[in-house]
Amino acid sequence: DSGLTYDSTATATVSGLWHLRGQTVAVLADGKIHPNVVVDSAGKVTLNYTASVIQIGLPVRARFKSMRLETLTQTGTAQGKRKVINKVSVRCIDSTGFKYGRDFTTMKRKEFALQSQPLSTAIPLFNGDKTVDWPGEWGPDAFLCLENDMPVPFGVAAIFPHIEVTQ
Repeated sequence: DSGLTYDSTATATVSGLWHLRGQTVAVLADGKIHPNVVVDSAGKVTLNYTASVIQIGLPVRARFKSMRLETLTQTGTAQGKRKVINKVSVRCIDSTGFKYGRDFTTMKRKEFALQSQPLSTAIPLFNGDKTVDWPGEWGPDAFLCLENDMPVPFGVAAIFPHIEVTQ
């Protein structure tokens, strides 16, 4: 992602990004997601606010798509049978949120920020399970798609789908 980290006194200007001139970059400033910015011709960016630890790099979209899901039924395999995913639990490692859906065109976002948390503070990294209602449809195939398109970590240790199958 051609990223660099600035770690010093608070500033709103970061230079030394000559290798990213003219590129739109993602920014994480003191653990908060900053709007993307464009690196100017001198290899410099100016942020909307000051920060002391700033990570800057090309935006990366991390994606996961499962294989066709399998579950045992009373009559054997679920392959080829009509099924629907109702809920999914995702065991997260050092995460702040993710997008999810049955494909990459119909994604919903699951944010971990608390409503009581001030917008000016960084979202703390979460370790544990997050369960979401899944936007599934009945059909012969069931896929899970997860995505992180923000400049924050998203680790996945396990995924637990809740699948309903018809005979």
